[in-house]
Amino acid sequence: MMETRIFACSSLQIRDHIFFSGIVGAAMKNKVTYNYKIKLTRSTGEPVNSHCECPAGKGPHGTCKHIAAVLLMLVDFVNTGEIEVEKSCTDNLQTFHKPKNYYSGSPMKAESLPSKRKFTESMLEDPRPAKYRNMASYNDYVRSVMINYCSSSSMDIALRYNYSKAYMQAASKDHDYLQNPLLEHWIDNSVTITDEKAKKIESSTRQQSQSSEWFKERKYLLTVLIII
Repeated sequence: MMETRIFACSSLQIRDHIFFSGIVGAAMKNKVTYNYKIKLTRSTGEPVNSHCECPAGKGPHGTCKHIAAVLLMLVDFVNTGEIEVEKSCTDNLQTFHKPKNYYSGSPMKAESLPSKRKFTESMLEDPRPAKYRNMASYNDYVRSVMINYCSSSSMDIALRYNYSKAYMQAASKDHDYLQNPLLEHWIDNSVTITDEKAKKIESSTRQQSQSSEWFKERKYLLTVLIII
């Protein structure tokens, strides 16, 4: 049982002393380990210093059972020339990418999944008002509302990453009736603000770094300058 609790042992020889260090497991708790250090005299093998992380093995002269187990292991190694330590975590092939249990059943409907809640027909009802149900081009409507909101408020919504980016070269040909190129027209209209809005922005960003509104407006301005 002694060798199964010693997980690692390394040695280093410096002049007249040999230093041992490693990891030993607790006797009563499988998931608890302690680091140990032992210094021996090279000529006689007599312990000079010992230390263990357990409460009873604090150095410089620790005498806990973990230090004793390591010393007995060293004596056994001197007598037999063999040493046995517990396998480390890297000795076994990792299996975390493999599922513990393979699912062999057939697909189930969402309403058939087991649940503590009692199923009712109202759970499957569309929560939207009746006038918005089965509305033609509803996906395009949601996309337009989301894009317009992000462009006008400079807010970032995760939903917008579900849609591909606009192809500006094709859009410029579709809007060739504009007086200026589409990109310039878009930038000019996006940075145009009224006097009332300018005063509101000025009053809400007076604290600068302490104001979240200041960071939002600064980010929006830098984005426009980069596009230009």
